[in-house]
Amino acid sequence: MQQQAYDELSGDIPSRSTLLMSATASTQLVRLLTYRHLKGQAHSSIAGWVPPWQPRFPANFVISTLSKLETAKKLKASLRQQDLNTKMRLFTDGSLCPTNRPDRHNATAAFLLQHRQIDIRQSINLGHQAEVFDAELTAIALGLSCALNLLSKNCHLHPDNLQILVDSQAAIHRLQQHRGNPIAAKAHNTALAICQLRPSLQLQVIWCPSHCGVYGNEIADQLAKEAGQRPPATTPATITHLRKKARQLALIHWENSLIATVHGHSTYLQHGIPLLQNKAPNDSILNDITLSQYIQLKTGAGYIRSRLFRMGKETSPSCFCGAREQTTNHLLLQCPLFSAERQQLARDCQKSKLPLTSASLLNTKTGKQHLAVFLKQTKVCTYEWFIHYSSA
Repeated sequence: MQQQAYDELSGDIPSRSTLLMSATASTQLVRLLTYRHLKGQAHSSIAGWVPPWQPRFPANFVISTLSKLETAKKLKASLRQQDLNTKMRLFTDGSLCPTNRPDRHNATAAFLLQHRQIDIRQSINLGHQAEVFDAELTAIALGLSCALNLLSKNCHLHPDNLQILVDSQAAIHRLQQHRGNPIAAKAHNTALAICQLRPSLQLQVIWCPSHCGVYGNEIADQLAKEAGQRPPATTPATITHLRKKARQLALIHWENSLIATVHGHSTYLQHGIPLLQNKAPNDSILNDITLSQYIQLKTGAGYIRSRLFRMGKETSPSCFCGAREQTTNHLLLQCPLFSAERQQLARDCQKSKLPLTSASLLNTKTGKQHLAVFLKQTKVCTYEWFIHYSSA
């Protein structure tokens, strides 16, 4: 039987039953909906489809590396000095509110939009089939839609900057990698529409710590909590919620199967579910930070520009020193930025009668000991190191 084609670009989305019949078995939405017979409608990933050639979220992302309190202090001082006649601010927040059932919470989203004398406040109760992560993204998407509507109907408004202040770093990272999430894709498309409407308007996405006295964030948080007192909207289940439920059902199925087996259930009942430790042993040569550096250098992944360039996250594979390509071998043995530290590394290797090569440093116990000292001194392949030399 020939399957009917659907125009994804025009938003011609089939019903859930038709979608389940026509989609392939590898479709994420179908796997989640059919796993253990999960009920209800769901957000279609087709509805949030974004062409792979479409540009990234058109904003400058600002996530402070300071502590939560220090970040809030600097942010409040910065906001006090700004003029709302030239700035437009969008504070967003998502929350989980209790219901009459102890095992169920409703996700709520709210935003506060400010410019000149304009003060727009909106909130929505998304119901129990959404997670707080979805609520955070929904608040951003709704706030951007409100800003687009305001700017399109009021040509006399000319803000030079739109600040999107978000208290969830996970939501900010999802905006940077919006593909696969229909809510983030909606926010992305709305942001592009704002930039097309006002090409001179600069967008900023700023991490705003929650519950630290930032006025706009406190208002958005209060609006989200008040939305929990209203009846929920008829919104479909989100992919995030379905994924969580599928994991829970899989765990319950595994527990029941293990208890029912003849072998192994007594160990499970005595010790519980085994926990995986993702940390280095206390007697390890490398601590948590240097272990991360070591893994990045050995695999060639992480904060190495040649790898980031191949992934499309850097414009050039060159090293900060000007070398043509930044690789593990270059950073350890050739980069002139670390000549002094490398001389000490060479002396240590000479004392141990160990050749100064990437293989000996990464694959021998003595080499790892000398490499750990080098990594602590240079901070190679850490976020601090990458940002410092990128902005130099």
